[in-house]
Amino acid sequence: MGNWDSILLMALFVVLVFGLYFFFINIHGEKLQYKEYSYNFSNENLSNYSQFYPNMRYKYSNISYRISDACDSAKKIEAENALFILSNKTRLTFYPDSSSPQINILCTNIEQSKTKEGYLIAGEGGPSKVIPVGNYYLILEGKVSLYRTEKCQSPQVAVHEILHALGFDHNKNPGSIMYPITTCEQTIDDYIINDIDIIYRLEPHPDLVIEYLSNVSIDKGLMDFNISVANRGLDDAKNATLLLLNTDNSTIKEFSLGGINVGVKKTLIINNLKVPSGLKKAIFEVEVGGDEKELEYDNNLVELTAVGA
Repeated sequence: MGNWDSILLMALFVVLVFGLYFFFINIHGEKLQYKEYSYNFSNENLSNYSQFYPNMRYKYSNISYRISDACDSAKKIEAENALFILSNKTRLTFYPDSSSPQINILCTNIEQSKTKEGYLIAGEGGPSKVIPVGNYYLILEGKVSLYRTEKCQSPQVAVHEILHALGFDHNKNPGSIMYPITTCEQTIDDYIINDIDIIYRLEPHPDLVIEYLSNVSIDKGLMDFNISVANRGLDDAKNATLLLLNTDNSTIKEFSLGGINVGVKKTLIINNLKVPSGLKKAIFEVEVGGDEKELEYDNNLVELTAVGA
């Protein structure tokens, strides 16, 4: 047998060995099962229970409003003066917006009721659209009615109803502006001013959380999993990305999730994703794009280890 025949046989032998190896790996690969993961949200409340629900706030401390054309000039002045008083006493500011205001100031009667979402409109004002996010109840829309006649020099009724729209409930202090019966001597409580300053101290950013991860398994080098990513923050995420990483932080796969609005959850169901052979530990990480910031970063990672590994 010549040298070339020997080399050819050796090459064929090497090819056969590697072929059998990869055949064995792909056909008889080890099946790995991972424990399911569920994020445990904190029940911590930043404020006391002076509001309808804990920690009610609008997205930004600069809140838009619209005064209805049905309001006469006196009511418009009352509303503007009330907003001015609140902006002087708190970190809140207000600006007019005729297209999509956050607070609608009306001059017709609003009956005390609950909205279809179940949130109370108390008296003649209150949040009308609210979503729970993380430790907050985010107010998307509020309503105020100024149909009652103002009998005081200061806009007591308007301040009272706008505070309702900011999420504040009645209290039992006759000297408080939030007492159910209005008098001209009532003032804004210090706790209300303090609560507003605490609740709005946090800048509005998204907060992406891996909310749930289940059905994670690897079989013959192919990975299956179901994963849910939620935005539990105070602002929309413009561009979210989910990463599947090795323990050395090298990227196995990147998934673009696009934008995720506040209170929205996106779920991926992945089947037969090719992963490195022998993978027994992995990291899922979710992140915002570009120069976006998040409220928290400690909740962006989930480290998984195969059961029994």
